[in-house]
Amino acid sequence: MPEITIYTNDGDCANGVAELNPFTVGDATNDWTLKFVNEDGNFYAPSGVTMRVGHTNGLPDGTYNNAFKWVDRADNESIGSIVVSSGVPTLSFNTNPAGGVVGTNGVYILRGPNLDGSINNVSLVDGGFGYSINKHGTGSYAAIYNKVKFISSGSGSGFVALGTIVEVYSGTSFSGYGYVSSVSLVSSGRDYSFGDQITDENQFNPNSSVAVRATLSFDVNAAKYEFPFMRGESGNNIIAATTLSPYSDGQVTNVTEYDHSTLVIRPETVATASLSQSGINWVGTMNPINSYVTERLKLRNSTQLDLQIRGDGRTLFQGQLTVLNKIA
Repeated sequence: MPEITIYTNDGDCANGVAELNPFTVGDATNDWTLKFVNEDGNFYAPSGVTMRVGHTNGLPDGTYNNAFKWVDRADNESIGSIVVSSGVPTLSFNTNPAGGVVGTNGVYILRGPNLDGSINNVSLVDGGFGYSINKHGTGSYAAIYNKVKFISSGSGSGFVALGTIVEVYSGTSFSGYGYVSSVSLVSSGRDYSFGDQITDENQFNPNSSVAVRATLSFDVNAAKYEFPFMRGESGNNIIAATTLSPYSDGQVTNVTEYDHSTLVIRPETVATASLSQSGINWVGTMNPINSYVTERLKLRNSTQLDLQIRGDGRTLFQGQLTVLNKIA
């Protein structure tokens, strides 16, 4: 049966010593016995004994809207809200992280995007002027070549975009020059970085006195930060009750890439014992395993909870209870 022997001194507030075994999944939860020994080495019966497990500085039951922002390596933000009910945290986002969320009950993996360095969302900002229209043949058989090819500088490869040139009039006839009216992405490529530039590929006419290059805007699907991180916490209680750790799924360029995070949200109270006095001992029921602890055990196979025992109007012991998964 789960038995705890607590050694206390009159002058101690919280630092009594206790003898307790780890609690293993499947152990009895209805047969806890608390024994107390004072500084004279004698067993005694304190009054009003209570016992609970949870986390110091964990979150009490309640709703915590817009608790924090999770920022992935590409600078995408997701705003997380937390609800703690019966000692079990639940996380929700206004917009899920780009790679999705894995987990439940206070234990999660937040996945970032696949940062392959591709160039996306190419759009035309300024069509420029002075682009030449190539014509071959005469009359109704004339063929007009009005495409301009765009490439990107940098260490990446494979990016191609094509722009369509519209010729403009000069007086009563076509001028032979035009502007880029639209642009479309042919290949997004990969391995580009922030700061790379897009230029037209040698089809711009530099001899025109009114030559202006076209301007494009674009996004690079590449890392802006080294690790994902948390910011914009709604209070110190969120900082104290959450642990965010960079997580790698093994992708490697020149270094291991930590594109994802593990997140643990700790509740203040996991379980409270129902105790009654039996002679000089206190006995009762407490199950230290709820859905949150079950998820912690899936992650590590063992976890620790803060254990607090009070009596005689003071804290008689505060320490840790180790919880273990049963070996199958």
